[in-house]
Amino acid sequence: MARKRGHGEGTVFERPDRPGTFRAVFTYKDPDTRKTKRKNFDDSSARKALRRGKEWLQGLEDGLLPDAGNVVLRDWLRRWLDDYASMKVRRSTLAKYETSLMRYIAGSPLGNEALTELQGPDIQRLFNKLLKSGRRDGKGLSSDTVRNIRRYLSEALKQAVKDGLMRKNIIENTEPPKVKRLPVKVLTSEQITALTAETERIGEDESLIVLLALESGMRIGEIFGLRWDCVDFQGGAVHVKYSLITTKGGKRLEEPKTKMSKRRIPLRDEMMKVLAMHQKRQEWKMQELGDKFENNGFVFTNVFGRPCDHSNFTGRFFKGLLVAAGIETSFRFHDLRHTHASILLRQGVHPKVVQERLGHSTISITLDTYSHLLRDVQDEAVTALGRAFGTGAGEGEDGAGGQQNGQQNQIEKPKKAIKKNVRLLRSPVKSRNAI
Repeated sequence: MARKRGHGEGTVFERPDRPGTFRAVFTYKDPDTRKTKRKNFDDSSARKALRRGKEWLQGLEDGLLPDAGNVVLRDWLRRWLDDYASMKVRRSTLAKYETSLMRYIAGSPLGNEALTELQGPDIQRLFNKLLKSGRRDGKGLSSDTVRNIRRYLSEALKQAVKDGLMRKNIIENTEPPKVKRLPVKVLTSEQITALTAETERIGEDESLIVLLALESGMRIGEIFGLRWDCVDFQGGAVHVKYSLITTKGGKRLEEPKTKMSKRRIPLRDEMMKVLAMHQKRQEWKMQELGDKFENNGFVFTNVFGRPCDHSNFTGRFFKGLLVAAGIETSFRFHDLRHTHASILLRQGVHPKVVQERLGHSTISITLDTYSHLLRDVQDEAVTALGRAFGTGAGEGEDGAGGQQNGQQNQIEKPKKAIKKNVRLLRSPVKSRNAI
């Protein structure tokens, strides 16, 4: 027989159809309809069933929805991506959110847990596991990747709290992994020479993509998203206004994320001449193919004028180019951007100018990324002090200043890259608009 208890304590009894199982019954007001409803909780003892019911009732008083316990993490992440994240982030960013959350969180055993049952220590254990063996090959994910996963999950659970599905955001009780900054990879002057020389043998269009990356520091999406109306032949510069991204829905142009990413990059006269010749070749292709060529205004296209494919270019052409040039295939196309920045910084170009060319939102990003490449900074500081105090440091060619100049002059300029075209990287860096 059911034993009645005080208000808010529920009623508990042993189920006649399942001996040994106790059911606690609690009544509550539906927050939407304001009607009185009942909620049942079964457990192996009366005390456990009552405790579950009281916890659930306390959740209602704290703002949880009555059916919050029925929402599992996997389903909520899918719902959050579709209904919330998609409304406030770019498609390329949404793709990162989806990959990170659905593969590493929803795909884990925790993905089947109810939101109300999630515990901070369990989430922390999952983060630690991802750091140790989260990749498909059994190796660990980078600290940056796990930090991003943690941030995305925190955003999703923060919304769950707002929607009454959780009491608090348990991610706040977890610790992010320490940031491990690995030195960026850059090419030596000899490797640049080998790489540009090898481009002659493979193809002009592909060669120009590599050379433009070296000379401008543009990202691959920015290069493939470059249109002819963004090339200023008279002013000797290119304007970064779009980035070509690839999602499940196909290729599309997106505007840069930040104001600084939308930028003007001056180029040398030699590079502008090569771009002009490339435009002439493209016009010849259009005349030759006629209607088969899709003229979308892109600087770089496939044979039929369609946008270039990132993975096809890096996987087929660029990796083969690295092998032919004797460079490790772990060197990424994005590392050409790092190489561009390192050359400028070592040549004494002000970091603010490098920041503007790369499109970093703040100069601190530039300094944090490339400060380890400037191993001569301390020597330069001593030299400057020597000049200020009138000592010998930095006054003669054998002093710190002479040593600094010698180190700067060690950077050789690469040789010509494309047959029948001007020498692109051998002469000193210059443009119609001085850097």
